Amino acid sequence: MVQIAISGSHGFIGSEVMKSLQGAGHQVTPIVRAKSAVENGIAWNAETGYVDAARLEGIDAVVHLAGESIQGRWTPK
Repeated sequence: MVQIAISGSHGFIGSEVMKSLQGAGHQVTPIVRAKSAVENGIAWNAETGYVDAARLEGIDAVVHLAGESIQGRWTPK
């Protein structure tokens, strides 16, 4: 089993990548900006450069999908 951290895990592509990796038997931990989601993820703040480095211990790979959408917003939300 590979330990994978993924940013953008709640996005259009990230949510599918996360499901696919979990379905393949990998342990996937989201990298999150929302304080309410930190309990189940790795805290990250791109503006300040903060990342909870201790929670990255044991992670074998990082998939970075956070950032600007190439298409723009899909919905008003």
